[in-house]
Amino acid sequence: GGDLVVAHAGGKPNLTGSPLRDSISGFLDELTPLLKRSEKLGVRIAVENHGGSMLHSAEAIEMFLQQIQDRMLGRVGWALAPYHLPPDPNLLKELIELAGERLLHFYAWERGQGSSTAQPKVMEMKQLPGYGTLDFTPLISGLKRIRYSGWTSIFMHPFPRGNPILPTAKEVTAAVNRSREYLDGCVARS
Repeated sequence: GGDLVVAHAGGKPNLTGSPLRDSISGFLDELTPLLKRSEKLGVRIAVENHGGSMLHSAEAIEMFLQQIQDRMLGRVGWALAPYHLPPDPNLLKELIELAGERLLHFYAWERGQGSSTAQPKVMEMKQLPGYGTLDFTPLISGLKRIRYSGWTSIFMHPFPRGNPILPTAKEVTAAVNRSREYLDGCVARS
């Protein structure tokens, strides 16, 4: 019953230039059978930029967006994970505006202090909007400019993976609501 699947791009990390373009092209070629099936099911595929994948940089995302536009792959788009990009609000806004209708999912998530090692909970929580230092106002401004109406996830990875972000459902709800209120403030400021 869902209409969106978020996928990992895979591929070799840290490619640039022609090798990167070729890697993205090969990935999209491999998606062709899946795209035919997704069209029948009415499902779109949002490919997440992810550290360690071919969509690891602004250059890679720009190439990806261009290739899905050139190929007229309307069922494929981008799932923006700011965590995996430089914490530059203006760069992120530019990428959002470049993506336009090809932006299918937005993770309201920042790098903070990362998520791959144990750290005090107060540091771990810096991945959530309003807890860390990333100003989401320019990102929200970009989303408004493109009239984004897709999915948004307030998101973080606790350490180790699989643990709840906080001990109780009440605490988790309060933390997510704090982030939501922060994002509402960004909407008002943008």
